[in-house]
Amino acid sequence: MRLVAEAEYLETFQPEQLQSLALLALKLHEDGYAISLVFFGFACLALGYLIFKSSYLPRTIGVLLAVAGACYLLTNFARFLAPPFAAMLFPVLVVPIFVAELSLAMWLVVKGVDVAKWEDRAIALVPSRNDR
Repeated sequence: MRLVAEAEYLETFQPEQLQSLALLALKLHEDGYAISLVFFGFACLALGYLIFKSSYLPRTIGVLLAVAGACYLLTNFARFLAPPFAAMLFPVLVVPIFVAELSLAMWLVVKGVDVAKWEDRAIALVPSRNDR
């Protein structure tokens, strides 16, 4: 918004130039966001793996999150390597992403973590008096 504001230092530019610069800023923001989604895709893969390996949440949610992470990676790498292909790919890959993230959120809100398994694991990790 600084590029289209009415500041003194912007008076040297023509309105068309300011509009082009504002569009450039929006496009750069879009690219930066896509790069951040690559990192988020790796985070989803890691979280999916951890959920799958733990027994605190259902393994299917872990698998769904790993698939969502792969979808994020595929979509955002395709966005930079083959933009027309990414435009066709995104509507298809957004469905597993939506299902995975919604299922994790709903499970945590409705059911939560399996507290009994959590406590069993915590007790198993605490050294007993004989181990000291």
